[in-house]
Amino acid sequence: MANSKTKIKHAKRYFYALVCAFSCIFSAGAYSKDFTQLSQEALIAMPESVMIVDVRTPEEYAEGHVPGAVNIPLASVSENLEKFGAKEQEIVVYCRSGRRAGQALNMLADAGFENLYHLEGDIMAWEKAGREMAYPSQPESKADSQ
Repeated sequence: MANSKTKIKHAKRYFYALVCAFSCIFSAGAYSKDFTQLSQEALIAMPESVMIVDVRTPEEYAEGHVPGAVNIPLASVSENLEKFGAKEQEIVVYCRSGRRAGQALNMLADAGFENLYHLEGDIMAWEKAGREMAYPSQPESKADSQ
């Protein structure tokens, strides 16, 4: 009987260790660094020189994006670092809900970029607030039509 209890005790420890390991593995890509959360209002008030980057897929980007945003999908961020400009460039990154933006921000920080921001709430919050959306066939400008 004692042997059974020992086996159960070890099985529980093993299970909890696995749960902790999987939690670490699957959350590591989101936000391993702290980035400034930028409100929609703050983004609208930023100068035109700010780079707004949508890291969603081209298909998602075509369905509507923040005016003035460029599409550099997460899968191609590391191969396209030159598109981000100088290391001092102010860069605002967003995706659908935050996970991909966090991964892209980590990549950019690791590459030496300094002025990185995450658009609070990403495109879901932008749409929910009724903000202006841009589409690939429309001219791009960072504007707000509340």
